[in-house]
Amino acid sequence: MSLFSSATKVYSSLYILELGGGPFEVGIIGMAWMIVLAFSRLIGGYLADTIGRKKIIVPMTIAYGFASLLYAFAPDWTWILLASILTSLALMYQPAIQAIVADTLPPEMRGRGISAANTFSQATSLAGPPMATVLVSVMGLVDAMRILYLMGALAIIGAGAIRMLLIETHTNKTKISFKMALKEYVNALKLLKGDLGKLLLITSSVR
Repeated sequence: MSLFSSATKVYSSLYILELGGGPFEVGIIGMAWMIVLAFSRLIGGYLADTIGRKKIIVPMTIAYGFASLLYAFAPDWTWILLASILTSLALMYQPAIQAIVADTLPPEMRGRGISAANTFSQATSLAGPPMATVLVSVMGLVDAMRILYLMGALAIIGAGAIRMLLIETHTNKTKISFKMALKEYVNALKLLKGDLGKLLLITSSVR
């Protein structure tokens, strides 16, 4: 998935402009994506600890893939805005992915395991920008971007199917409760007063 996401990222703003958007619309789409993603990750983190990791990873990955098809078939920039909102909602599975990786790796190997996974992901994404450049040069911007988005969406749907093979690591499941979710997040915020908050501040300021 990183291959196609890195490819489409190169010309995504120009693609919006070609579909009738302007600089303002480009900014609105990016802002909508970030705002919705922030809230969807909160929901996803709660669900991952409530119903289990796999039950959110598989359906939301497939939903992410189908929502990404809107990018490929968008007739104008408003479809890109809709796609941004829907895909960022579907990405609520990201905390579950991080959790299942941490659950699977032995504590003494988590640092190396996570770094290896990130390195592989980054390595596969290196071919994305040059691939996008070649396709745009040959096919033109809009047609090339539609092909890249389509291929990316199909790859995501395929990844969702493969993720059905994942083994659930969270067995202590509880009933979904909005009141309990709110209480858990209040407790989580209290942790930010201590060392965890300092760690998050340090790491987020240098990314």
